[in-house]
Amino acid sequence: MIGAAIRARGDFFAITARPEQLQLWRLPDGHPIGQVNAPGTPWRLALSRDGRWIAAGSWDRTVQLWDVSSIAATGVPRLAAVLRGHAQLVLNEAFDPSGELLASVSNDGSLKVWDLTGLENDHVAPLASDDRRRCLVTLEAGVGAGDSLAVAFLPPEFIRGTCVAVGYIDGSVRVWDLNYFDRHMNGQLEYQRALRARK
Repeated sequence: MIGAAIRARGDFFAITARPEQLQLWRLPDGHPIGQVNAPGTPWRLALSRDGRWIAAGSWDRTVQLWDVSSIAATGVPRLAAVLRGHAQLVLNEAFDPSGELLASVSNDGSLKVWDLTGLENDHVAPLASDDRRRCLVTLEAGVGAGDSLAVAFLPPEFIRGTCVAVGYIDGSVRVWDLNYFDRHMNGQLEYQRALRARK
């Protein structure tokens, strides 16, 4: 086992395992639900607050996004997107409370924030395996911080707006205020959604 995450409602948990497996197990009895072979070896996992999405960083430098809602029909999650852009292993991911944003961090030291809106409709189209247009912003801590190891969205009541905390290998935790980038991100969001609509 490499990584694990429990759905907020407590009805199942997911684990990643070698070679290239994503496994789901029912709670509280631990009965296996199913497993799928991932396109690259998945690492650590994050589940969205509503329990619909599983994000898994991968050794192939991508973030795999799995749709859990397909389990009722097929018994396994559906690979909804493969997000590319990191230069090294993706170590950790976090969903914002709305489930519309995903943050990912990597051995490359970067923080990336991804737009997840519209993925629920993508099941009618071929998988966009090189969907770099979903990346809204890439943030680097600068020289000396090193690898970015962990990431979490801060609760909205903690500070107004959207903030992301990232832990780095140098022992520091940096809080990124995404409100500072709102102007850029809002324009980028609209632009990238328009580009994706033209496919």
